[in-house]
Amino acid sequence: MQKRPAGLRIFVLAAIPLLGGCATALSNAEPSKDVFCVQRAPVSLKDAVETAEKQGGRAVDAHFRQDEELGCLSNKPSYYEVTLLAGSEFKTIDVDARSNQPQNGTRDESILKRVSKFLDRLVESAPPDPGVAPRARLSLPAAIARVEEPNAKAVAAELEQKDGVLGYTVKLVENGRLKLAWVAAG
Repeated sequence: MQKRPAGLRIFVLAAIPLLGGCATALSNAEPSKDVFCVQRAPVSLKDAVETAEKQGGRAVDAHFRQDEELGCLSNKPSYYEVTLLAGSEFKTIDVDARSNQPQNGTRDESILKRVSKFLDRLVESAPPDPGVAPRARLSLPAAIARVEEPNAKAVAAELEQKDGVLGYTVKLVENGRLKLAWVAAG
């Protein structure tokens, strides 16, 4: 049996309250930096997904990203990370949350930003099986459009299969609070 370093266990245990505490499942949490900053982003998740799909592929997963805690207050760039299924391969496209332009190149990968990304991904599901995605008749942008309202903005959406039913879980921010919506896709 392989032992994990004590420092890692302490770090993970210390991070749990930051991720929504015991009352919230990790998959239903969203980092506070994203909840606040997505409301200020000029580009919507739906628009970013449509931009990413123009790069080739069908979107199965999309998340708002802000690498720094409340970085939008200090005018730090934010983006949408969109996972596309192209053939039988997944690829990720980043779309700028201000300009709606696909981003090329690598991002600043300081240790703090890598930790931030790691913590963000702890609360997210893995992309679906590549064989499941083509069965979705409804597109990700259409699912987002069905649930977004003037006072509720999508922060994340992902294709999932629950109890044999294919659909999208869309996380919305409404008045600073997170709410979930399910849209059947099959």
